Amino acid sequence: MTDFLYNDVLLTLGPETDPLSDPDFPLSEAQLAAISAQQLMQLLTEAIGAEPDLPTRRPRFVLSLCHLLHAKGGVNVVRVDNTGSGVAIKCGQVPDTSLTVLAALRDRGALTQAVVDEAVWDQLK
Repeated sequence: MTDFLYNDVLLTLGPETDPLSDPDFPLSEAQLAAISAQQLMQLLTEAIGAEPDLPTRRPRFVLSLCHLLHAKGGVNVVRVDNTGSGVAIKCGQVPDTSLTVLAALRDRGALTQAVVDEAVWDQLK
């Protein structure tokens, strides 16, 4: 199980949500091996640009991309910003201990975008 931060929502990536365990996963091993983390980020950017409420309407798709980003590039944090001219997505990798602290804050009801910004995004600038 792996913690993954999507905006200010802390997700748990586990075997039950891994797209590679889905028998209907549309890519072959060779196709998956050929895809880079950068291409996955581009796919996520384009998908959210075309459908801004994608995480709400198709959470499994977004979760699958998070899994693949983690597997391909070690990415464990993603932030989506809708700028006036389009969607901008930032990603990165933070220590697991940071995500553990964020999980504790979430469990206490104290996880906010401001806390996430301070703990994650301000550090990755």
